[in-house]
Amino acid sequence: MSGPDLLRTVRTVLPDLPIILLSGLCDLPTAQGALRAGATDYLLKPVRPADLLGLVSKHMHVIHSERLEEVKEALATVSVLDTSGGKEPPRSDWRLQS
Repeated sequence: MSGPDLLRTVRTVLPDLPIILLSGLCDLPTAQGALRAGATDYLLKPVRPADLLGLVSKHMHVIHSERLEEVKEALATVSVLDTSGGKEPPRSDWRLQS
């Protein structure tokens, strides 16, 4: 299976996954095709480790930020956790204890 074929297969299963495609082909049509097929980034071999690690780090940060935002949105929909079973607690529980 070629890189672009694998890219299309992965894209159908995990559409939001950032994909960094590494290629030994240094031609514009191949790079454009990979990006059109859904590659997030296209790097030419040989790849400098710092370049690859930088991209992976960037994508991990984006994923973490998106997940954090999803959690915040979910928590915003929950006003207060109700542990009383729908009953109001006795008034004496509302006062501060001295």
